Amino acid sequence: MERNEWGGCITVGTTVILVGALLKLIKTKDANKLNSVMKRGVNEDNQENNEMVARYKRANQPQDINHEAIY
Repeated sequence: MERNEWGGCITVGTTVILVGALLKLIKTKDANKLNSVMKRGVNEDNQENNEMVARYKRANQPQDINHEAIY
């Protein structure tokens, strides 16, 4: 691993610590506001119809292969 790759890994790894520290500074009442904003933006209960995901699923379906025809 080169020096710049190593530095990038350290930087990405420390972001978790920084985000955790910022979350500790948020008061409880502000956290409830933030939670309601996040629920409006991301709803994990909705199933999205995405063409790329549909193509991936079609490409990865098992195919019916007749092994007797090969021999």
